[in-house]
Amino acid sequence: MKKNTKLIMFILVVVIVGLALFFIFQANQKVSENMENRENMNIQTNTTIENNNTNQTVENVENTENTSNTLEGNIQEESESSEETDSMEESNTTDPKAKAIEIVKKDWGEDDSVYFSYDGVNSDGKHIVGVRNKSDTTIRYWYDVDINTGTFTIRK
Repeated sequence: MKKNTKLIMFILVVVIVGLALFFIFQANQKVSENMENRENMNIQTNTTIENNNTNQTVENVENTENTSNTLEGNIQEESESSEETDSMEESNTTDPKAKAIEIVKKDWGEDDSVYFSYDGVNSDGKHIVGVRNKSDTTIRYWYDVDINTGTFTIRK
């Protein structure tokens, strides 16, 4: 009876060790698969970020070209629809200077006797835009523009 008990105990120990090794192998395989998935996700994320950065760079170059064309005195054709004009203005909103000027232009309205100058950022982090006479460049009003909220204050 003691021999049979020892044999049964030996078989149970071998089965338990075998099951333990089986489960350890399965868990290790799942961890390896998860690591590969994370690496693939990181590669895809890095590729997406690089693509977004490339797209933003292209948009910034286009915005710079649009701004320089405007400064050179190019006038948009009157046949251009207002929707196209609005979409062009929205594309310039990535540049904080252009965004501040666009906010002031919307408030000021159409006026051929003035132009808008970007004059920096004040100590509160608000962008300063000046409304100036075209004839003698004197300042009419200063706008302190918060481009994050789209709000501003006007001072003389």
